[in-house]
Amino acid sequence: MEWLSDVRVNQWIMRFPVKDPLVQQHNLLLKAAAGIRWASAHSQPLAVCSGLRLLLTHGYEGVDQIQDEDLKNLSLRYSKGMDVLDAALCSLGVFSRSPKHGSTRHSRRRLLTIPELVDVTRTPRRFREVMILYLETIRPASAIVTQLAGGSQSPSLISGASWKKSIRK
Repeated sequence: MEWLSDVRVNQWIMRFPVKDPLVQQHNLLLKAAAGIRWASAHSQPLAVCSGLRLLLTHGYEGVDQIQDEDLKNLSLRYSKGMDVLDAALCSLGVFSRSPKHGSTRHSRRRLLTIPELVDVTRTPRRFREVMILYLETIRPASAIVTQLAGGSQSPSLISGASWKKSIRK
């Protein structure tokens, strides 16, 4: 079904009878994509078209059958409108998560633990224990500083003067 990547599927489906399941899914995707404020008028139809391609190529009857893996595989070949499609599917409750953008769609599935982070950085063996202790110590401290600053700034952006004012509160 590679040939579908060059076809404007939504233009076909608009000619189907109103009660056709694909027309209903098309309308559902259109409405969901239109509700995404940051999506451009250009990317919304691209997202709908990509969603319809997924339905056709996988034999799905509805958008609720689309899987995260489907989006990931589709975005390897065709990336236009994928972020909008992901956000539309999240807004429809297909995915019980917040929308992913291009690079996060392909990233690892979970956050690394502190020892795993130290391993990834290839810290020399003699420094690993110190690095782990430092990271475990600084993480709670950064959360405290952020909370003291009102939670709106990252700790690295807090100037000395505003940090001191936060502590006095």
